[in-house]
Amino acid sequence: MTKRDLLLSQALQLFAFRGYENVGVQELVSSSGVTKPTLYHHFGSKAGLLKALLEEGGAPFLEELERTTSYKGDIVKSLQETALLFFRFALTNADFYKLVMISPWQARESEFSIQLAQYKEREILPLIRLFLDAEKDHGNMRGRSDRYAVSFYGMINTYISFYFSDEKQFDLNEQTAFNACHQFMHGIFS
Repeated sequence: MTKRDLLLSQALQLFAFRGYENVGVQELVSSSGVTKPTLYHHFGSKAGLLKALLEEGGAPFLEELERTTSYKGDIVKSLQETALLFFRFALTNADFYKLVMISPWQARESEFSIQLAQYKEREILPLIRLFLDAEKDHGNMRGRSDRYAVSFYGMINTYISFYFSDEKQFDLNEQTAFNACHQFMHGIFS
């Protein structure tokens, strides 16, 4: 593992469990076994490290999200596939997902919140496009794509949050995706 990769790995663990604001540069470099100049060489700053972490950690998921949210005439099936993609990503990238889930409790003007909002926007935009594309088949959805996308995103993240909590009330599987998406769409279709 390169020093750059080691810094990214340590930063992800520390930021996910303690919060970005609660981890200093000295702790990052000490836990990675590198020096501050090494961090600055690779990332420029702690904020640059966060940016690289979000961009590189989220890139494969965001690419797959673009493909998965392509509307093919069946909105419920598209949403189920999307929910499963989120579930699988959260299960295989738990620390990254936990880092992304921290944001509601951070100050909006913080570097962390600004960068995380930019990342989350990249998750929500394909959902908005999915609902926009589905409007042509479902007239009752017109003009509400952004609200549906945000509501769906919130619902999926709520399931994931419960899974990561001590309660584990839901498994992140096909059946949960099926039930969640059918319940979500019932409200739209009724």
